[in-house]
Amino acid sequence: MAPCLQCVTLPTNCLSCISTPSNPQFYYNNQCSSTCPSNTYTSGSNCITCDVPSNCATCISSSTFCTSCLNGNYLSHPNSGICIPSCITNPYTLTDSVNMVCVSVCPNYTLTISSTCTLCSNGSYYYLASCIPSCPSQFYANATFRACYGCDNSCLNCNGPFP
Repeated sequence: MAPCLQCVTLPTNCLSCISTPSNPQFYYNNQCSSTCPSNTYTSGSNCITCDVPSNCATCISSSTFCTSCLNGNYLSHPNSGICIPSCITNPYTLTDSVNMVCVSVCPNYTLTISSTCTLCSNGSYYYLASCIPSCPSQFYANATFRACYGCDNSCLNCNGPFP
């Protein structure tokens, strides 16, 4: 914990922080820290909490410009900043359940099932619009996205991307 510039009662109960260009400090909940918590955005030297009634889990530039949502809500489209309970606005009618955002086209590593972009189940990988138990030759399995990705052209088989 960084030292306070001003404090009340205890040296750790800050009112403001000692901050320098080489060691910036941000004020949040009576404490000083080198970074703001993920549920806040930076305003000057303060961390401001994202707006919970707007269902913002994370935000930038204002408490109501959401970058991710709470309670199963979705960003209404990739750059909207607004959380909504379902994806109904055109042209963003698909629900990307992986990234929790409304989109017009699903990411290339997801299946589209009933207007929802979804990952293949554990132990299977997306390849040519379906889920398969293992990737074919010249492809490797990406466990994060549960998808098959092409090996470097110089390889017949691989375990990951070319370094």
